[in-house]
Amino acid sequence: MKDKCKHAYNDESMTEIDGELRETCIYCGKEIEIMGRYEKAYCILMEYWDSLPDEEKPEIHKRLQELGL
Repeated sequence: MKDKCKHAYNDESMTEIDGELRETCIYCGKEIEIMGRYEKAYCILMEYWDSLPDEEKPEIHKRLQELGL
């Protein structure tokens, strides 16, 4: 693969940039997938929010805020 990139770009630095970009895209894709799972988990929690004991809700809310949820 790297040889094909070198041949196509005819420039070593472009090959490195292309590789880094691919790695970044893979990382971002995984990050987006993980965030989607967190969002679904949060929605499930919200479905049961009203059935949680009222005295527990402030602590749960605080912990979720610390996670950015």
